[in-house]
Amino acid sequence: MKRFFTLFSTFVAVFTIIAISVNAQSQKKVLIEENTGAWCQFCPDGAVQVNNLMNLYPGLVYTTAIHNGDGMVNPSSSAIESAFPPTGFPAGMVDRVSWPGQSNVPVSRTQWGSYTVQRLLGTTPVNVSMNAVYDATTRLSTVTVTANFTGAASGNMKINLFYSENKVTGTGSGFNQSNAYNNSAGHPYYQAGNPIVGFEHDHVLRYTAGPVHGVTGIIPSTVTAGSTYSNTFTYTLPANFDESNMKIIGVIIGDDNSIMNVEEGNLSGFTSIKDEVNLSIGNLYPNPASNFVTVEYNLKNSSNVELKIYNALGQVVSTLKDKHEAAGNHTETFDLNLTKGMYFLNINTDQATFTRKLNIVTSE
Repeated sequence: MKRFFTLFSTFVAVFTIIAISVNAQSQKKVLIEENTGAWCQFCPDGAVQVNNLMNLYPGLVYTTAIHNGDGMVNPSSSAIESAFPPTGFPAGMVDRVSWPGQSNVPVSRTQWGSYTVQRLLGTTPVNVSMNAVYDATTRLSTVTVTANFTGAASGNMKINLFYSENKVTGTGSGFNQSNAYNNSAGHPYYQAGNPIVGFEHDHVLRYTAGPVHGVTGIIPSTVTAGSTYSNTFTYTLPANFDESNMKIIGVIIGDDNSIMNVEEGNLSGFTSIKDEVNLSIGNLYPNPASNFVTVEYNLKNSSNVELKIYNALGQVVSTLKDKHEAAGNHTETFDLNLTKGMYFLNINTDQATFTRKLNIVTSE
């Protein structure tokens, strides 16, 4: 069965209507990762352009804002910008595709519309689904991202999860938005001020739960239609994040590091799957660590257990365990021999997978 969508593509003041047909079981969606900053005088127009695309294609286009040089910069945004450096601001990645004729993956906002339409016109062998549990008392979120394959695929495919926040405000130059359009009649930010004091920043990237290019080793190199693969991420929201404004974005990343498909939802808008998960993770300590780490976890049923450490590039740097274990609580300490940096501890069982960030502060 097929559904028909009407896509509207805008080029300057000309509107083009495109009718396309896509398989209802493998709807392609698009993620725009916008490079922006409070200091950037032209970036308010980037926000306008990306919001226009989201309004034109509701439920098909999502975005997250990668901040630079302001009060919303964080290790996750810096890591993405380092992996995909823009040549100017605003810029943006459309599904992280390396477009022909472009020197960088982030491209000018004048290209976002046409590239988005190209991606929406394309096909994908995978859908993305998510389930989330959020504990308002501890502020711990547990999110499972699932790749549901409707077609065969091959290559080094990865899973990742982003947290973004809307309505982020602050004081001073780190949050007040520079605005080149204060005197541009007809622009949405005409006479909004320069800078715009109290500006509400939307789609602010707060955290990536996996490495920049995603968690490897979950999806095999060759998959068939009907297969599913999941990874569960845990993250404790800092006190200054407003959980009611938080979005979670699940992505499946392909062999060329472009985004195969994406899904977004409100952190609080999912059905709890807590009782269905065989694996639950306790403490990971010390974290930051130096030459050892202790891992606590519980198995509801006996299972094969595999513990691996990945670096920021998604490469396995250490296998701590690979054996069958009985149901119950487990606490184990492992010696480490890692250089300083950010790593990811992946715990994989027969029924579930969890990933935790591990910060190494000193080396042997």
